[in-house]
Amino acid sequence: MSPNKSSDQSNQSLSRVLDRILVSPLIVLDGGAKGGTRELVRLARYISAYGFEANRSEYDKIVRNPSASGSPQYKRISYLPLALAECSGKVTLYITKRPGATSTLRPNAELLAHFERDNWSQMREVVSEQVVEAISLRDFIMREHLSSIDYIKLDTQGNELHILRSAGELVQKISVIKTEVELIPVYMSQPLLGDICSFLTSQGFQLVDLHWTDPCRRYHFSPSLPKGSYRLVWAEAIFAYDPFNVSKERTLEQAIILAELGYLDLGLYILGRLTSLADADRELLLRYYQEPPGGRECSWLKRLVKKHAPGQLLEVYRILKQGKTSQSKEVTRIP
Repeated sequence: MSPNKSSDQSNQSLSRVLDRILVSPLIVLDGGAKGGTRELVRLARYISAYGFEANRSEYDKIVRNPSASGSPQYKRISYLPLALAECSGKVTLYITKRPGATSTLRPNAELLAHFERDNWSQMREVVSEQVVEAISLRDFIMREHLSSIDYIKLDTQGNELHILRSAGELVQKISVIKTEVELIPVYMSQPLLGDICSFLTSQGFQLVDLHWTDPCRRYHFSPSLPKGSYRLVWAEAIFAYDPFNVSKERTLEQAIILAELGYLDLGLYILGRLTSLADADRELLLRYYQEPPGGRECSWLKRLVKKHAPGQLLEVYRILKQGKTSQSKEVTRIP
């Protein structure tokens, strides 16, 4: 049987299991949906998503031509011209020369001046201010009658902690959080990584990972130094609510989302402890996620090489694989 055919059959088997065990849609919130929502692509058919984009021009681009955003075919998606914020009502949106830095917080021009050689002058230059409608996370949950949120992604340029706090006790209804975090106050009165970790830990969340790429490191002096020379300015943090408590609601959904995000070890550990899951379904999920679809052909080739190739060829294979991996992780620095 060819690896492609085997992969297709495995995908179909997984879909049949998910069709049966996911009894309600996965609820996904995308805070900062500039360019369209593209979260948890492989689970799209099971997801009811809400994308928030307060910048009216960016919102219009999405709704005018949704197919151009490259968003997957979600079960349902609604784009909202709203800002997630600490309180519902009117807020000021500071639109910067660099559109991706637009925020409800004013840029910290004094601090950003220290990165002037890194072309951050665009980030601190506010080109216009808009008064927009905002909604707190608690008010949105109540308005939409959401009993839970399986996954929320926040890329709202500095006010992520304000948004999470705005949920009140309902923040514990969120299973998995992916949020941008800063290590220095890029915006005025901005909470930092430690503040977000402290709050979410107090609410029963565990920090699963910090993820960053080359553009998350910025320079003061020179772009020509070794990569490890530059300070980390921002990153993405992944949190899971009470992951070892497999008796809580939506634990199955949490485990699958963690696995889809790449955190296979924790996701599989949770799946393995779920007594509510039928043995056959559990075994299929464990088998599937231990050999993800994206890596099946590579895994098939790797097994073939290991079985038949001499040691010298195996060493060449490993070197080439490392080179390919390093190249795929290379990210062009944002000017």
